[in-house]
Amino acid sequence: MISTSLPYYLRSEFEGLQLEAFELIEQADAMVEDMWRSVVSNSMQLAEALFRNSVRNRILTDYDTHIRWSAKDEFQITIMRAIVFEEQVHEKPPFIEFALEEIGCGDSVGPAQIKVSKWAEHFNTSREDLLNPEKHFKVMRQLLDEIETLAFENGMERTPENIGTLWNNMRARSPSDYGKRVGRYYEEFAKEKDSDQAGEAIVGFYLEFLRKQNLLREREPREMEEKMQSV
Repeated sequence: MISTSLPYYLRSEFEGLQLEAFELIEQADAMVEDMWRSVVSNSMQLAEALFRNSVRNRILTDYDTHIRWSAKDEFQITIMRAIVFEEQVHEKPPFIEFALEEIGCGDSVGPAQIKVSKWAEHFNTSREDLLNPEKHFKVMRQLLDEIETLAFENGMERTPENIGTLWNNMRARSPSDYGKRVGRYYEEFAKEKDSDQAGEAIVGFYLEFLRKQNLLREREPREMEEKMQSV
C-alpha cells in the first residue's frame, strides 16, 4: 500500500508503477499457464502416439502368425489387423494396451474384443478359448465370414468400410464412423504390406545384379542372401 504521506505526484507515479507491475505479473502467469498447457498437450500427444505405435507393432509381431493362419485371403488378413487396431486404440487411455482384454475383464475379450455373451455359444467356444490368441483369431475369421455373407445379402460391397461397420453393428446398412476408421487403418496396414514387398523386391534385384556382374561368388550365395535379408 502506498503511503498517503507522500507528495501527490509521487503517489501518482508509484500507483502507475504498481499497476504496471500487476499487469506484468498477470502476463507472466498467463505465459506460464500457456507453457504448461502446451507441455501437457504435447506429452499427451506423445503418449498417444507411442501407445498407437505399440499396438500396431504388437499386431504385426505377436499376432501376425495367428492372423495369417486364420484368414482366408489378403483382404481378411488386413481387415483383421485394422479391426484389432480400432478396437484397441479407440477411446482407450494410453499405456493400458492389451492388459484388460487379456485378463478377460468385461464381456468383450481378446484383441478383437469379441463379445462372450453373444458369440461364445454361437461358435461353440468359451471365454477361455477367446482369450487364447490362436482360437481367438479362428473365431474372428468365422465371424468375418458371416459378416461378409450378411454384407452380400444386403447388397453391400466387400469393402473395409462396410465390413468394419458390420463388425461393430450388424444392423447397419451404410458406413459408420467406426467403419470409416477401420477403412483408414486398412489402408495403412495395406501400405505396410506393399512396403515389405517393395523391400524384398529391391533385395532380390540387387542380388541378381551382383550375380550378373560376377560379384557374388557361387560358393557363398546363401550367406550373402541371408545377410541381405537381415538388413
